[in-house]
Amino acid sequence: MRAASIILPAFNAQNYISQAIESAQAQTEENIEIICVDDGSTDATAQVIKDYAAKDDRIVLVSKQNGGISSARNAGLKQAQGDYIFFLDADDELASNAVSRVLECVADCAADFVKFSAEAQPREYSSEWFDWVLSLEDKSFESFNPQLIFHEKIGPFVWNSAFRREFLTEHSLRFDERLTLGEDQVFVLLAATYAQKTIFLSDVLYSYRVFREGSLMNTVAKSGEKRLMQHQMIFEVLLETWKPLGLADKEAIRFFNFMAEFLLPDICNIDNAYMKDRVLVSLSELLHHWFNLEEIIDGSQNASMEYVLTRAYTYHGNVKDFGKLYHARLFCGLHGRRACIKKLLRG
Repeated sequence: MRAASIILPAFNAQNYISQAIESAQAQTEENIEIICVDDGSTDATAQVIKDYAAKDDRIVLVSKQNGGISSARNAGLKQAQGDYIFFLDADDELASNAVSRVLECVADCAADFVKFSAEAQPREYSSEWFDWVLSLEDKSFESFNPQLIFHEKIGPFVWNSAFRREFLTEHSLRFDERLTLGEDQVFVLLAATYAQKTIFLSDVLYSYRVFREGSLMNTVAKSGEKRLMQHQMIFEVLLETWKPLGLADKEAIRFFNFMAEFLLPDICNIDNAYMKDRVLVSLSELLHHWFNLEEIIDGSQNASMEYVLTRAYTYHGNVKDFGKLYHARLFCGLHGRRACIKKLLRG
């Protein structure tokens, strides 16, 4: 039995996959397997992997037709035999002590889910947000904790995480192949929902390449409507899990605030009226399907968020209502009047 499985999905990655593979090979914990999934590459990616595998029997090549990164990761999960699962993207690198540090951390508690700090490279392409979201403090959480979902830096990436394999199997946790954006966030949030023990580590154990021209993340991110529709699907998938567990009703207000902060600012900034209308119709349908407006408003105790929710819930083609004023009410509801005034004074 291997101590850990490192799953490395790759598509047309011949120019940079070597660094990723070598970072996995360099782990101080040697009892690992490195599962490289070639997702139907049309370049020499598979051959590069074969060359490494010929010299290192820990490396396994899984070849499949192109199906996207979620499909590739799921193929890797089918093959994995390690006690803990790590995910490594083909253009990134693991710190040499990543596996050993996580295994040391879980030795006494068998945590289901471990999240560790990472760094963005190259530094000139990073941002304050990246530096913030990738820098974690040492913490632990027992069982399901709404704080973990709504207030901690739990997402939106899966590669700075490790998961107990039996935990993933027990809850049938796999990547949703319907999603082309946000699949990491859904997987991480569902893991946090089910985990009996979650640990955050401040150790920087992963190096993430911020920008690569032509990557799926960059391609989808440039399409405003497509990105927002995918983001709404993220919440649809989460609610499909949360509703039967009673969490969607119990945490309805916090869930809506979380969703509003994630979706509505981008909606307000859409210039194309037709596109904005399509997205708002879809959002209104989602809210009607999963929430009762009166119940949420009764428990809100926040006039600004009541305004924001009511307008979104009862949307009837009034695109002009979702402009700067709506955006300001949203910001005020989420962050308070003092923060709103400060933002206005800063311009």
